[in-house]
Amino acid sequence: MWFFSSFAALLVYSTLYRLLPRKRVYDYIIIHGAGLMPDGTPTPLLRGRVDKGVALWEKQGKTGVFVASGGQMSDEAVSEAESMRRYLTESRHVPADAVLMEDRSTTTMQNLRFSKEIMDARSGVQSVPGRRGLAYRCALVTSDYHVFRASEYAHQG
Repeated sequence: MWFFSSFAALLVYSTLYRLLPRKRVYDYIIIHGAGLMPDGTPTPLLRGRVDKGVALWEKQGKTGVFVASGGQMSDEAVSEAESMRRYLTESRHVPADAVLMEDRSTTTMQNLRFSKEIMDARSGVQSVPGRRGLAYRCALVTSDYHVFRASEYAHQG
């Protein structure tokens, strides 16, 4: 019963978190990887994440830069970041200069840390652990079941 209650609470929280109205313009839209098909194209789950990121980008007037975040596993032909970059530019017609790649990560925490390094460097921000400055705004695009963990990790670092 405890497990079911915890799972239900997490599901409700994730759904409400996703539905909260936000009228912000983001400088960066981080898309977390989610595996690739054998031919190196995004899985349906990953395509859904990318499509959600594109919808946000379009909603804010096609401003901001994507950070495609995901490394290459031993069974993948290319990195998840490269696959997302191709999908964004070829299928979703996003300009190539609006896509940055973070292709070293293999975990959610690494996705966030390495993406932050890229955004800090591009924005001219010196990375300071625990800094909560407003040098830039970023959005995380992930799946409903993953949003709670990803946001908790983002707040940690």
